[in-house]
Amino acid sequence: MSQQTVNIGEARELAKQERGRKWGARRRAERNAKAARRERFRVSTKPVALRLPFPPSLNHYYRLTVVGKHAQTYISAAGKAYRAEVIKIWRRVGVTFNGRLAIKVVVVFPDRREYDLDGLWKALLDSLEHAGAYENDSQIKAESMEQEAVEAPGWVDIVLGPKPGERQGTLFETEF
Repeated sequence: MSQQTVNIGEARELAKQERGRKWGARRRAERNAKAARRERFRVSTKPVALRLPFPPSLNHYYRLTVVGKHAQTYISAAGKAYRAEVIKIWRRVGVTFNGRLAIKVVVVFPDRREYDLDGLWKALLDSLEHAGAYENDSQIKAESMEQEAVEAPGWVDIVLGPKPGERQGTLFETEF
């Protein structure tokens, strides 16, 4: 029986390469899943207006778990349910967008509590991205959010489309 000696530096390098293969495979799988979602839809050049349910707050959308000394963030059951509802609604629309985008959001709150409008963006934009509306929320170059009256159960009206050029007017002129 022969013993194999391995330099600590070589062992670290081998472990790093192995981790890289795992992460590379995960990234490829995520990219392929996004591409498959995009292929289901036709690319649109016209804005889309639709009504979505009121998103959960970030405290309810994401959860945090501590494992050992490390914290892990994951999407909660309420976040997954909201994301599934957005996917269901977006599939009926059947389009996707490429390039620079603009979004207008009109929020109708479900009750009179104080809500953070910034917190609504994350849940809304991540759910639309996951539904296949666009490849990445970094494509959104112009955004507008307005608060309307309070009415149960609360909802979000959005207009999403390509960002118009200087001479083409503005997406934000669109009325609901």
